[in-house]
Formats: sequence, structure tokens, C-alpha cells
Amino acid sequence: MRGWRRPNGERGAVEVGVAMAGALLVVGAIVGNGVASTLVDMSDGATWLPEDEQGTVVQINPATGEPERRLQIAAADAELELAQRDGRLIVTDRASGAITAIDLSTLLASGQRTAADPADTRVLVGGGHVALVELGEGVVRAVSPLTLADIGTPYRTNALADAAIDDSGRVWVIGQDGQLQELEYRADAREHAVRTDVPVEAAGPASRLVPHARGVTVFAPDRGAVVQVGSGSDITAGVPQLEGAVEVAPRSPSDLVPASVPELGRVVVLSGRSVLSVDVSAIGCERPAQPQTFSGRIYVPCSGAGKVVVLNADGTRAAPDIIVPGGGDPRLTIDEGRLVVHTRDGSGGYVIVDGSGTTRVVEPEPTAVTPVPVDRALPPRPQVPVVPPQQSGTTPPTTPPTTPPGQPTTPPVETETPTDLPTTALPTPPTPTLPTPTLPNPTDTGTSTPPPSTGGPTETGTGTAPVGDYAPSDVRVVATADPTVATVTWQASQVPAVRYQVTASTGVGTEVAAGAALTSPLTGLTCGRTVDVRVTAVHQPATTESVTREVPYTTPACAPGVTPTDTPTTTEPPTDTPTTTEPPPPTSEPPTDTPTSEPPTDTPPTDTPTTGPTSPPPPTAAPVTNVTATAQPNGTVVVSWSAAPEADSYSVQPAGSGTGTSTTGTSATLPQAPGTSVAYDVITHLGTSTARSAPSQTVTAAGAPAAPGVGVTVTRDSLEQVTLSFAVTPGGDGGSPITGYTLNYSGTSITPNQVPLGTQTTHVVAVDCSGQALCRDGGTVEATVTATNAVGTSGNGRGSGSLGPAAIPRDGDQVLNGSTSRTTTSTVELSITYTPVAAWSETPGTCTFQEDGGPVQVMDCASSTRVASAMSQRNADRSISATVTFTGGGITASTSLNEFWPGEAYCDPSGICYQLQSAPDTEVEIVPLPWTPPQVPNPPVVAAGTLMLGLAGLLRVTRRRTEATHPDPTAADAPTTPEDR
Repeated sequence: MRGWRRPNGERGAVEVGVAMAGALLVVGAIVGNGVASTLVDMSDGATWLPEDEQGTVVQINPATGEPERRLQIAAADAELELAQRDGRLIVTDRASGAITAIDLSTLLASGQRTAADPADTRVLVGGGHVALVELGEGVVRAVSPLTLADIGTPYRTNALADAAIDDSGRVWVIGQDGQLQELEYRADAREHAVRTDVPVEAAGPASRLVPHARGVTVFAPDRGAVVQVGSGSDITAGVPQLEGAVEVAPRSPSDLVPASVPELGRVVVLSGRSVLSVDVSAIGCERPAQPQTFSGRIYVPCSGAGKVVVLNADGTRAAPDIIVPGGGDPRLTIDEGRLVVHTRDGSGGYVIVDGSGTTRVVEPEPTAVTPVPVDRALPPRPQVPVVPPQQSGTTPPTTPPTTPPGQPTTPPVETETPTDLPTTALPTPPTPTLPTPTLPNPTDTGTSTPPPSTGGPTETGTGTAPVGDYAPSDVRVVATADPTVATVTWQASQVPAVRYQVTASTGVGTEVAAGAALTSPLTGLTCGRTVDVRVTAVHQPATTESVTREVPYTTPACAPGVTPTDTPTTTEPPTDTPTTTEPPPPTSEPPTDTPTSEPPTDTPPTDTPTTGPTSPPPPTAAPVTNVTATAQPNGTVVVSWSAAPEADSYSVQPAGSGTGTSTTGTSATLPQAPGTSVAYDVITHLGTSTARSAPSQTVTAAGAPAAPGVGVTVTRDSLEQVTLSFAVTPGGDGGSPITGYTLNYSGTSITPNQVPLGTQTTHVVAVDCSGQALCRDGGTVEATVTATNAVGTSGNGRGSGSLGPAAIPRDGDQVLNGSTSRTTTSTVELSITYTPVAAWSETPGTCTFQEDGGPVQVMDCASSTRVASAMSQRNADRSISATVTFTGGGITASTSLNEFWPGEAYCDPSGICYQLQSAPDTEVEIVPLPWTPPQVPNPPVVAAGTLMLGLAGLLRVTRRRTEATHPDPTAADAPTTPEDR
């Protein structure tokens, strides 16, 4: 038998295996931490889209676009707006005003409230906070993400134009007066604190905000400007093309901020530190809607065109238009790292755009997912078994035991009363008088009787919280005859409360049980003050925290001579002290103990002898005469009369009244409401007899003066000084001579001033306003004036005067004009020309221009100058920009303009046609793989792989040498295979 050895094929396989293992180790160390890495495009999140016509919201898988769940939020033909961030979903129906929070763990409504003005209400979600802003009322509320109930004290300011929340959770609001504020919610104080408060001079009621990671951008079409604040590098630029209504991106990076101007067919973009105005109407987007910024591109939906235009950061076209399935008006939603293009009714499907710009159309079946209502009830609780009645002879407790606080409540027990037993009324034991402790309301969480189950959401912590408004509604405060007391009424919250607490910034309210009349007195108020009145609904702790509704209330004006104080008045609670009635005024003879002439029939006779003969009849009082009433300068009235023949005392009172002032003389000084007309009676008292006089003449009491008028004139003397002139027009003196006037004035760049005028009715003052807004931009000066006499002080007479802006160069002045003209069949010329206006040409200073970010060049402020120009191929996109700046006299103003040629296809006279150069290939798009090797490979793995490759080579060399020195005698006749080699 011949010697046997391992076939060459097996040796070759071993060598190949070792070499492959080493190669894999080396490649794995270089490529990543492992032999192979497979990336699967998956998403564990979900994207919600509104479907207005059905009143539903649909959840789609952002990776596949397929619908997974559908919730019925509102009735058909709704106007749904979604806020989905930080794992929260809040839906606002602009048609009904309903705002619904969805618990994504149960897909049930966890809270709901109704906006008083849906069009002016903003729901903001960001940075872990949820805020509700009422623009018209100027109110910013921090609300619970689960129940939407108010948390803490709302922030109140003037009417707002818009509101937004940045990624840090700061709320930004822009007032209709142009005041921009940054608000930070402080959980410890449960209120918003103002961090930034700056005026934006170009802003007004039409201004809109775009939030960023930090800060906001203000698009102000009121005066054509774009302003960025709080993002680390503030920017201000004038944009003449920004006018009319604007639709801004709901959120964007601070270096690429778009806004659409539908009426002009333009999109204004803040790109870096430049502002571009792109005419999208030239590319078939005549009414651009709300744009979105996604992966460095701008997506502009085109209303009425059924498509979305895609732009680069420089305003040029970035990709072919996205056609909306079904042809409806497109809406854009960014979530889970993708952009979804959909329509109002959700018909036709969706277009999914990933970060590279690749689009995918998804057309699901309309009935693929059945809608589920968000307010559906949870399964009912099990019924409590009926407890048998007590055995005869036992006495049931008259009051159910009170469960200690913090212990679970005991469910109500059903009992049965036998009807065949006699019923005997038991005597009622006397009730001892004990101090009354403050106990929880019987319906509170500390009692043994829980609220009855309705089969809907429970309130004991199991299941979801009840749906509805947790705050009381329709809170009203009504004045009473006593200016220190008011009556507070309200309507119950939609979710039942256990009790209500009435409090105020000044004054004392009460606590009202939920089942009682929803009204409370508010005592301890101060006249002439505005207080915040709060009604708090206290709920079961398992349902939600206490929720407060707050309204302002102004107490009645103070009486003349009374100065209001800011010290809160505390009203002591009522006591059980019996009421004491004052005795009647003394008579001429003390009362006697003489018994009546006929004792009661059931009284036994007494041994007391009679007092003698019958007493004479009592005397009869006679009325006084010559009653006269005289008004005094201090507002009082003196009533005098001629004495009666005999009298114990007199009382003076308004004619026909039952209340008066007592005196023993023949005159009395009485207070009388200023300006009122009253006649007086005098009552004569004699023993038990009285007599009323004829009334006096009617007298009118002196009162405080009527409010005077005041005229204000503002005159600009120069850019450093204005003159204010005030002219007082006296009102009525109220029956008492005027002793003096007091003037108060303030206004733009003017601190409040108070000037005692004495009896003078004019005042002129020069105001230094160098470098301030009043001298340059004009403004309003407001004044109030009061008149004083011996009775009191009048109300405020008001007046104001305005000063227009000075004719000086300003940011955004329309001094640049762009144009594009065709020079040849194949070329166009773009140009921007500076055309001076009076403010620029007549104000001393220096003008410069800068073309496309190039060097700064000086020009004549009074001469028309071409500041930018460029030639372009007719079928290519081209844009140029220019900025002109005025400097002088402490004034710096600039205006920028961008001129854009979108390119167009054309045919030359010879019949050769040219397509757009900027249009990308719509059939094939090659995206390079964004792979970068790690900086530091894994050294041990590389070394092991290299060693194995070397071992494989050594094995092969050894095999070859063995074959050469010891040939296999059987190999001569064996067939040759690839493995043998």
C-alpha cells in the first residue's frame, strides 16, 4: 500500500480560509467595530397628519408612509392644526375652538379646553413646555401637557400680533405695537418672567415670528423689514418686497429662514446674513403658502397649483417640483427626520422626502384604518355587591365615618330597609355647642363616599383623566352698594370639582362647596383700585391639580376727599355674637312699670294697689317752620329752622326718607353727595309724639370740578430739541371755585413729569431729545390734567399730540430698483440702480454701496448710480445683490436688494432650442455614499488580521516546497482541478 498524504485541495482550502479570516479582521477594524455592519432604515417613532374633511388625525410610519392609526378628533369639515413635539400631540380645531391633548400611551383625550377666539389662539410646544397664547387679549398661559389646565399665574400684556416658542422653551411674543418680549417660565414662582423686552420699530399687527434653537426672526411687512433677535447674532435688514400678509415657516434654523408673500408671488429668505427675494410666480407658483426648511433646502407649497417648489439657500431651484398626489393644495409636515407632503383631506396619498431629497409616493387605501374616537369610555367598573341589612336591634350610625386623609375611600354601600317593622320616632338628644372644625367638603377625597361612576373615564387614578375644561368659566365680579364688597359668580367646570376657592390680590373671599350656589362675597376691597380675582376649582388629586380662572376687577371710585390705599383689608369671619339693637331715643319721662289697665285673663290678681286717678294724656309735638337748606363750598349742606313750641329733640332727614341726624338745636350740618339735589324735612320729637315739617327748598351740594380738557402740540425745533405746548380748557367748577390745576405728561423718549399749574391754563416746555426716537422718528406725547376745589379733585382730562418722523435716511428706504433685460437672443443683463430720495440726497452725510459682498465703494448721495450688474445666459439661473448705506450726523441707514433671473427655455432664430441649465436630471440621481473611515483603527484586530494573512502565505510556500521535493506518485494520473492549484 502506498503512503497516504492530505490532498492538495484540502490544504488549499485551509490556506484560503485563513487568508479570508485575516482580511475580514483588517477590513472590519478599518470600516468599523465589527466584521460587517448593515444599516437598516427603520423608525420607532410616528408622524401624525390632519385630515380636515373627516375631522380625524392619522398616524403614519415615517419610514414607510403607511397609515397605522386614525383618531376621530372633531366633526367633519374641521380646520385641524397639530402641535407634535417632545412626545406630545395637541390638536386645535380652528372651526370650533376645541383644543385636545392626546395621551399617546392610550390614544385617548387626556385634556380639552375651548379657545374663546380660535383664530387668535396659539398652542406652543417646545423645550419641554406647553403654552397657550391668546393674542387679542395679550395673555400667555403655561398649561399642563396632559390636561391643558392652567399652571400658575398667566402673564398679561398688550394685544399681540404673534407668538412662538424656541427649542429652549422660551416663549417669544411680538405686540401689535412692535414690542418684542422673551418670556421664561419659572416653575418655582409658577409664572413667566421677562428676559428680553425690546422695541422693533418696523413691526406692527401684521408681523410674524419664526422660532429657532434659540431666538426668533421677525418678518415685519408693516414697514418691510426682517429682524433676528436672540440667536447669537442679531440682524436687521430692510426688504421693500415684504408687504401684505406673510406666511412664515413654523420653525427653521437661524441661518435659513423663509417666509411667503402670497399676494406678490414671492418668497423672502434670510440666508446667512443676506436677505433674498425670490419671484416664485415666474416658475409657476403664483400663490406660495407656508414654507418649510428641511435639510438645507426650502420647500414652498403652491396653492392652486398642486405642487411644491424646492429652492436652494441662494434662491435657485434645487430639484424638480414635487407633484401632490390627487392635485390638492399641499401641506408640509416635518417629523422623524422626514418631510411629508400631504393635503387637507388626506386623499390621494403622501409624498415622503428624506434628508437627501429623495422622494417616495405612498398611496394607501382610504379605508385601510378605521377611525377610533378619542373620547371613548373605558370598560365600566365591577358592581359593588349589596350588603345585607343589619340585624334587628342594632342602631346604624347617623353619620358615615370619615376616612383619614391619605387613606383609600370606601365605596358606598347599598342598604335595604324592612317595611314590615314598626317605626318609632325617637327623641332628639340635645346638641352640645362645640367649636366647629374645618372639615373637607363631603365630596372631597378625604370622605368615604366617592363620586358616582358614570361608566366613563374614572377619577380615581385608574384609566385616563376625565375629558373637558378643568377650570371654572364665566367668572364675573359685580359691585354692590358698599364699595368694599363685591359679589363673585361663576359657572362650574366641565370636569366636576369638589369645591371652589375665591381669592383676590386684595380682599377676602370664601370657599364654596361644589353642590352649593356658585357665588361668593369678596370683602375688604379698596375703592379706586384694580384687583385680580381668582376662582380656583379644586379637583380630586388623582384627576389633576387645582385649576384657576382669573379676571381683573376695578372697584368703584372713591368718594370725594377719600384717598385709596394699597394696604389689603382683611375682613374677620362672622362670629356668633348676638346682634344688639340700640335703644330708642330717650323720652321726656322715663318709662314706668305700671301694668296695663287690663291684665291678661290667665294672670291671677295681684295685691298691688292702684296708683290713683287716671294720668293726663301725653303732650303732642308741633312741626317746626321756616326750614331752609344752604349748600356750603366744602360740599356739605346746613339745614336751619324756627324752633317748635315744645320739643325734646329734632331729627333732620332728606324729604321722604326714614333716616336722619338728631340734634337739640335749630340747625344741622349734613353731608350730601356732590352734585346731587335734595330737599330736607325736620322731625320734632316730644315724648312719644312726632311731627314732620314742610320740606325745605331743593339744594344742590357743591362737588368736585368736572374734568378739564387739555390740548397738546409737539413741534420739532431740530434733530436735538422739540417744544411741547399744553393748553387747559376749564370744565365746570362743581359749585366751588377752582383752586388749581395739575398737569402730568409723558411720551416717546420723555419720562413722566408732573407740573402744578396753579390757576394758569397754559404751559410751554422745551425738551432735549438729541439722539432719541422722538426727535428722529417722531412719536406721541400724552397728557392728563386735573382740577381741584374745596370739595375735591376732578377726574383726569386727557389729550395727546403727535410728531411725525423726520425726513432722514432710514433702513429699508426704497432707493434701490432692480431690473433684468434681454440683450441678445441668448443673454440677459441684470442690474440694480440707486435712485436717491429727498431724505438721502438732502441730509448731509456719505453714501456707499457694496455689490455681491464685494468691496465698499463711495457714491454721490444725490446722484442716480448703477450699483450692481451682471450678464447671464438666458437659460441659466442668475442673481445679483447690492447694499447701499448712508452715514452722517449720527445716522446710519442701509437698504439691500437682490435681483434674480430664474432662467427660461428658448429657441434661437435658427430653430435650435435650449433647455434650462439649472434643471437637474429627473430620471437618474446619483448620491455618493457618505462614508468616512474612523480616525483610529482598532490596533489589536489589525495586527491579528495581518498575522493571519502572513500565516496563510507561509502555509502556501511550505506546500509548494513539499510538492517540489516529494512529488506524489499518484498525482501523475490524477485529474487536475482548480483546488489542486
